[in-house]
Amino acid sequence: MPWFVVDDSAHSHPKIVKAGNAAMGLWMRCGAYAAQHLTDGVVPGPIASMYGTTPQATKLVKLGLWHTVGHACPRCPQPPSGDFFMHDYLAYNPTRRQVLDKRERAAEKKRRQRGQAGPTQGSPEGNRRGFASESETNRERIEDESSSIHRPLSDDSAGQEGVSPGDSLGTRVRAFPSPPLPSKEPVADVGGGSAGSSALAAQQPEGCPAPIDDDGFALTDSMRRWAAATFPSLDVDYETDQFVSHFRGEGTRRRSWPDEWQKWMRRSAKYASERRQAAAGNVVPLASRRPSTTDQRVQAALDLAAEFRALEGTDQ
Repeated sequence: MPWFVVDDSAHSHPKIVKAGNAAMGLWMRCGAYAAQHLTDGVVPGPIASMYGTTPQATKLVKLGLWHTVGHACPRCPQPPSGDFFMHDYLAYNPTRRQVLDKRERAAEKKRRQRGQAGPTQGSPEGNRRGFASESETNRERIEDESSSIHRPLSDDSAGQEGVSPGDSLGTRVRAFPSPPLPSKEPVADVGGGSAGSSALAAQQPEGCPAPIDDDGFALTDSMRRWAAATFPSLDVDYETDQFVSHFRGEGTRRRSWPDEWQKWMRRSAKYASERRQAAAGNVVPLASRRPSTTDQRVQAALDLAAEFRALEGTDQ
């Protein structure tokens, strides 16, 4: 597992202090995402909008901690349109190819160890060799992945005065529109990103289960407005809680959680409509109520007898 490297003096760097805790929290989470998914420093737009707000992302760009497409930094590559690149990420962190090559070397070493004939596992000599091998592997990993931990941050990695707008309690505005659903149904803007579901799929290793909480799914204002306008009869908070509980228990990953949430809301609305139709078809009209008093019941019986007598007189 690769590490996202943060200098031990970052907490007091003057330009990072100017960013504020909210923007730096977004920077930290997205850095960990890039390290986990081996993106070589690219932060997909949907991930940035899922973990933070537009003011926070804008501040990181203005500070020089993130770059957008068309930036002028000579040390950093250009990210795809709608995504971000973490400034100097590759100067402090291993590349995707380096991590994969290292994993392959470790796997090959294990294969060679398994193929060698030697003392039975559990014997004193076998245990000593095993401990020595594991110790050597750990030393190699620690030295490789922590060699740049104590490199100081450069002065051009930040630079903007003022308080981060993301620190306020005002309305949180998402940075990017939603990625399109792979269906023929119209899709509303519910707070995804311009890179779309395919960008998330490219960064996510296949067969890597993770709960919905790892991806930071959250109900945004735009998602709430879309649901209220499209399905006004649904309880948005209740259905969202059901959605999160379902996928938290299932423990699987989706390429785009906002798209999956839209599908959930459509299915819930469909099931609710089917239940209402079924209930309406089972309604049986009740007969007229019986008279409520004895006098009324006696009168009703007398009136019925009079009708019978009138009918008999007609037949004669």
